[in-house]
Amino acid sequence: MIDVALANCVTLPEPDPDEAPLLAQGDALAQPFVDSVRSHGARSMVVIDGQLTHSIRKEPRFGDAAESVSGPLPIAADDAALVKAATQGARQ
Repeated sequence: MIDVALANCVTLPEPDPDEAPLLAQGDALAQPFVDSVRSHGARSMVVIDGQLTHSIRKEPRFGDAAESVSGPLPIAADDAALVKAATQGARQ
C-alpha cells in the first residue's frame, strides 16, 4: 500500500540556492526523493475531471539518459480506492 499525505501549499522562506532558478520561473512542486525510484521507477495515477483515467510508470532517468514511460497500466482496486480518498480529501 502506498502512503499518501495531503498538505496545503506553503511558501518556503529561504529556497535552497539550487532551487532559486526554478522558482524564479513560477510555481513549483518539490518532493523528497524516494530511494526505491532508482530500482522500481515511479508510478503516476492520472485523474482528469475527478475521474481516475489511467496509470503510467516512469523509469528513473539520471544525467543525459533517455526518458522511459510505460502505460497505460492496469489499476488495482486498492490503488483506485487510495486515489479516490486522496482526491476527495484534496477537494475539501
